Amino acid sequence: MAASDKRLALATEVISSIKIVKFFSWERNFLVKMDETRRVELNALLRRTAFSVIGGVVMMTVPIFVSVITFGVHTKVLHQPLTAEKAFTALALFNVLKHPFDLLVDVSSFALHRVPVGC
Repeated sequence: MAASDKRLALATEVISSIKIVKFFSWERNFLVKMDETRRVELNALLRRTAFSVIGGVVMMTVPIFVSVITFGVHTKVLHQPLTAEKAFTALALFNVLKHPFDLLVDVSSFALHRVPVGC
């Protein structure tokens, strides 16, 4: 948002003083400044989108991997039979634990979005 604010402030400055910009032929200088601020803004948006996609992928795939690994360890390493009551109890427990981990992803995403634009 800070990068968007800078770009919009520059655009407002150009529009409000268009006569002066045209009179002194400063169009190219302002276009270069506007391109640079837009590039910074797009980089910030790309980084934010990448973090959102990664967070979504992690949030959707981790419960599946945890279930498969847990049931695999239970049957192959511990040599215990996987009964329906054990499986459904474990899945219910994983479902209860899913909400705190969703909150953890949301909090970490919020913290990453608060990173300054220049970093």
